[in-house]
Amino acid sequence: MRTPKRFDLKQITVAIPPVTSHTRRILHGIARYAAEIQQWAFEYRVWDAHYHPSAFDGSEGILFLVRWSGALDVVIQTGLPAVNVGATPEAAMDMPAVYADHAAVSRLVAREYIDRGYEHLAFIGELRRAFASQRLQVFDDYARRHRRRPHHYDITETHLTRESVMNIGHWIGNLPKPVGVFVQNDEKAQVVLDACRYCHLRVPEDVAVIGVDDDEVLCQLTTPMLSSVRLDSNTMGYEAARMLDELLTTGKLKRRTQTVAPLSITTRQSSDIFAIDDPHIVDALQFIRDHAIEGIDIRDVLQRVPVSRRWLELQFARTLGRTPAEELRRVRIDHAKMLLRNAALSILDVALRSGYATQSTFAVSFKREVGCSPSTYRREKAGK
Repeated sequence: MRTPKRFDLKQITVAIPPVTSHTRRILHGIARYAAEIQQWAFEYRVWDAHYHPSAFDGSEGILFLVRWSGALDVVIQTGLPAVNVGATPEAAMDMPAVYADHAAVSRLVAREYIDRGYEHLAFIGELRRAFASQRLQVFDDYARRHRRRPHHYDITETHLTRESVMNIGHWIGNLPKPVGVFVQNDEKAQVVLDACRYCHLRVPEDVAVIGVDDDEVLCQLTTPMLSSVRLDSNTMGYEAARMLDELLTTGKLKRRTQTVAPLSITTRQSSDIFAIDDPHIVDALQFIRDHAIEGIDIRDVLQRVPVSRRWLELQFARTLGRTPAEELRRVRIDHAKMLLRNAALSILDVALRSGYATQSTFAVSFKREVGCSPSTYRREKAGK
């Protein structure tokens, strides 16, 4: 196959600000797709409120991220094939778009808190923004289905003052403790941590906090360091580039919008605690989480925790509603689901990296827990 010459390449405009780890990972995904097809040259632009469609003269396609209608109007006026990546569904309007699966994000956080034994859950966000409202609704529904009473706080101010931050802290202070708090993104989660500090609330002992986007710099600058949902931003960028390539090649798309499930929760100090009174159960849970993918079994857990197997099973059932063996399988399967998103890993690689001795044992366990084979999950579920 002839390698395209420099002047044969299609010019693609990228208008995605690299201001967070999330958007930088989107750009990496775009670059990964471009490296595979070797047909594009990029012109990079940072959004400006005074942009005019003529700014895109010479471009053959646009990959962009905007959250305000004026910029979206400019893109539409160009008449060029374009894909919005990383924007919220309401900002994408009728444009081809790739964005995070907000429902999956909420379920992931709610399940994390419930698995850690929290009886009280709360959501904090700007409910005027549709994506935050969607995250609250799913979080609320999941909590209620698991017999938890959720709470929520609506941040109505566009620019938060110290007084409004203190109001958030006073609201959290009146919640029953311990409470697991889900915040719409890392930026607002930093505000919540500030509110807890101002109001002398202990994090994570009384208030656990999880944000979204997993911006490594921001999360590590907070006190304590912030736990956060890591979005699959690289895949979002890759899929947006693939969709644009499909538009340029065929003039149409099989699917105009695509959601991408989150990868995992990066646990840091702000939520690294269990809301369970019994120290033996906490030790067993932490040991399972830390070592499940190393191929341990219940005998290893019992060597760590000085109790009988029968006592451990009864207390797990009473506290968590499942046995230690079921918890061990759950952690392994969750890890395997994350690895299955990496197409470069074979099913055998995924099995071994998830703590299974053989591929066949993994396949049987995965199908029993998930309801389909690992290869089917990779093809039909993980790629959505």
